[in-house]
Amino acid sequence: MEKDFESFKNRVSDVRQSRFAPYVRLPSDSIPDKSMFVYPYRSDDLLSFATKTLPLSLRKRILRDSLRGIVALHEKGIVHTDIKPNNIMLDWTEEDGNIAVQNVQIADIEDAIYVPDRCDVTGRQFGNWMWRSPEAHASGHCNKPTDIYSFAIVVSALRRAGIAPY
Repeated sequence: MEKDFESFKNRVSDVRQSRFAPYVRLPSDSIPDKSMFVYPYRSDDLLSFATKTLPLSLRKRILRDSLRGIVALHEKGIVHTDIKPNNIMLDWTEEDGNIAVQNVQIADIEDAIYVPDRCDVTGRQFGNWMWRSPEAHASGHCNKPTDIYSFAIVVSALRRAGIAPY
């Protein structure tokens, strides 16, 4: 448990160095003797939020900021392994029928893994079955493209729901 805590602490430290770190939900504090992390509250996730009627510019921003969070991980050699709408968190408000989004962040990086360039992880089905890439379903060669494929499934599902920006 202590090893996992230190490993995650190092992963968080690496991601904080990315210019896109604000798009990843990172802990704001920790309780080392309990191996616990404290996170800022986010008001919703994309799965719940997707039921709202949103202007095109806002839909594009949510997807763009989500991709920035994925970039923050990938540029540090980290594969999320579980990209899905529940792991895209956001803060939003509504006033006079107008929705404003303050933050969009990729969440749940506790199970993310370092995968060196030109290497893959095999022998394991990553992520939720509904949002999983074909190679992750087959316990095949998984790496950064695995996250991108899962994100494409998210965009496709949003499109079918009528809220994706294309």
